[in-house]
Amino acid sequence: MLYIRKLISVILSASICLLLFAGSVSAASQDVGVEEMASALNKLNILQGSNGDYLLNNQLDRAQAVTLIIRMLGKNEYVLENADEMRYTKFSDVNAQAWYAPYVGYSTQNDIVGGKPDGSFAPTEYITEKAFIKMALCALGYVYAEDFDWTNVYQKAYDIGIVTDPSYEARTQDNADYLRSDAVKILYHSLNAYKNGTQTKMVYTLVEEGVLTNDAVADSGILNGKTIAEIETISALAPNNIEIVFSEVIQSVNIEDVSIIDNKTESKLDVKSIGISGKTIQIITAGQTPGSSYTVEIQSVTDVNGNISKKISEIFKGYMPVSITSDFFKISKLEQTSENIINVFFTHPINLNAETPIYYQLLEDGSDFVTGSAQNMTVKRLQSTDNAVSIALKDMKLKRGVVYTLNVSGKLASAYGVRLGEGEGEEKDFVASHIEREEFGILSVKASSADSVLIRFTREADMVWAGKRLNYTVLDPDKDEIDVVEAIVGDNEEYLGREILLKLGTSLRNSGTYKVIIDYIPDVYKQSTIEGVEVSFSGAYPREIPLAIKRIINERNNIVEVIFNKALDPVSAEKVSNYLIRGNNDISVSTDPHKAFYSEKNGEYSVKLFLPSGVSFSNKKKYFVYVSGMKDKMGQVEQSVFQKEFTANRVGAGKPVVVDAVTISKDTIKLTFDVEIAFSPTNIGIDNYTLEYEYDGETLRLAPVAVNYINAETLVLRFDELDPSVSYKLRFKALTDYSEVYTRTDADGDNLIDVRFGS
Repeated sequence: MLYIRKLISVILSASICLLLFAGSVSAASQDVGVEEMASALNKLNILQGSNGDYLLNNQLDRAQAVTLIIRMLGKNEYVLENADEMRYTKFSDVNAQAWYAPYVGYSTQNDIVGGKPDGSFAPTEYITEKAFIKMALCALGYVYAEDFDWTNVYQKAYDIGIVTDPSYEARTQDNADYLRSDAVKILYHSLNAYKNGTQTKMVYTLVEEGVLTNDAVADSGILNGKTIAEIETISALAPNNIEIVFSEVIQSVNIEDVSIIDNKTESKLDVKSIGISGKTIQIITAGQTPGSSYTVEIQSVTDVNGNISKKISEIFKGYMPVSITSDFFKISKLEQTSENIINVFFTHPINLNAETPIYYQLLEDGSDFVTGSAQNMTVKRLQSTDNAVSIALKDMKLKRGVVYTLNVSGKLASAYGVRLGEGEGEEKDFVASHIEREEFGILSVKASSADSVLIRFTREADMVWAGKRLNYTVLDPDKDEIDVVEAIVGDNEEYLGREILLKLGTSLRNSGTYKVIIDYIPDVYKQSTIEGVEVSFSGAYPREIPLAIKRIINERNNIVEVIFNKALDPVSAEKVSNYLIRGNNDISVSTDPHKAFYSEKNGEYSVKLFLPSGVSFSNKKKYFVYVSGMKDKMGQVEQSVFQKEFTANRVGAGKPVVVDAVTISKDTIKLTFDVEIAFSPTNIGIDNYTLEYEYDGETLRLAPVAVNYINAETLVLRFDELDPSVSYKLRFKALTDYSEVYTRTDADGDNLIDVRFGS
């Protein structure tokens, strides 16, 4: 009974989720020969030939390629009827009187083609594979540079099913020897693919638009002879719930005739029950592996007219949990990374308290499985993000296909001081996959510079132990020991928590073979260790990329933001004597910054330099930023002075304002600012802030009971309980920027902002 209640809960929760829809091509269509495909396209007036000869072994020029795409879209007649409007294009090498000019014009207007990098179209040049697939994707409604780009054309085409060879998942090289037969396959599969943003196959959109009839589609063979009860869409609604929509109202389907096959392992999921409603059937299965490829095979279905279909086969992806975004403190998503490890992501940043095991409980099919304690689980914050923990079970393993529920206590508070689920806690379901746990060990060892060695681990290491230099012994080719000066935690986002850089006291020899011996390092969960491991590596090191300024951003006359090409040592980055700002055509400016603020966000390494009082940039004047003695995060000091010029383009000092005030719990408001603010008595004073609201014609005011300075960009104010039906405004008396030079006061205005209630 407990399992049934759980199952009902999953189905009900799934009904309010967004449908996870992935385009797919019928598996049966992959068995059709290219001649049959060409014949089907010919019957639909897309491909022309002479007496059945479609010149499939010939190459296709770009003009012919565009024409085929237009015909596939069902726009051939439209283009011909509007040829005089379409024939004039932006391409100088497209003669307006050429037969293909209107096709090029239509394709350009509808973002199907963009031309060559040199601005030409090259109509007589042979089309390449990437270029033709790009056109097909655009014809299906995918937007170039948003949904895909030149680097992942093949992968996108494979994902939506217009190419079927699995090698396309890793393919990058363009194919210049592209034949008409190859184009025929793309066109055929495109007609069987779903139009972007819809649950309708491309060929059915042509029927809806009146370009084709159902009879013409059925007679053409484009659907490989299937005319009765076809699958139109298939979606995974929940970890154990699949919805299939057919083209006809379904009368019956036998559970024995339904198979769900894992395309990687070829194993079958248990089919527990089937429900029918109109054109839709829902299949309750054992748990699916998130994102895995499955094939549903149905031997036959019977529609309301008594017609019995042939075998139906369709590919879909296993249910992918929806990632929750919210202003409130909630569980965002769960990720299983091995048979005993689950990563839990939250909507707020977290702190050390989140590593307390008693906050976590795991249920298996609704029954107790693991209750949080230090004896049966280890909980560690992920080093790659500030809003997630990793839970490692010590003596238990997750079983493939079983539905688990993670309960997290409402006693857990975020870094903002807010309780999870307003103190009620939260729970989230997931289906366990069979993921072998990767052994903790050495992934690679290589020289990264003349005096440094980079070590990467297979899993996250305990960085306290990994950061001890005495844990490492390095031997040169003569087996003499080299002094390890420092062990530095790496900053590569892909390997956060898994990377250590050893700084050596002696330069490496390019031609030599060295050894590193690791004494003792545990993994982050302290469940596995590396002890006495010896690894050889070459002394050859790559050419070092010098520290440099990528670009400079100037948005205020007292602040300049410098973007570097590498992560910096935070102390060095905020040392103002490492910078000099000097005017090129403005001799009034030659100064060190008053303050420097370093941050790393979205792969960018930024230092904001705040000018001293009385010094400012003049609009349109040119300035230099000089940098010297800067140390990067790996401990390398750039010995030379480097610089970059910029042009000031803003007027006005940076007096801070609140740009957002949002409730993040029933009693807490989070403030963000347009510029970094100081940790100062003014900014963190309780009497600096008031909430204002109207009641019975009077303006009432509330003072916060606490102000928490989270960082230079965020403050959190705690009040008595807030009423979501009331419109509040937040007023501050003064706000001081990070440099403590500029302060906004009542006299400056812009010190009142509407409070929005979080979502």
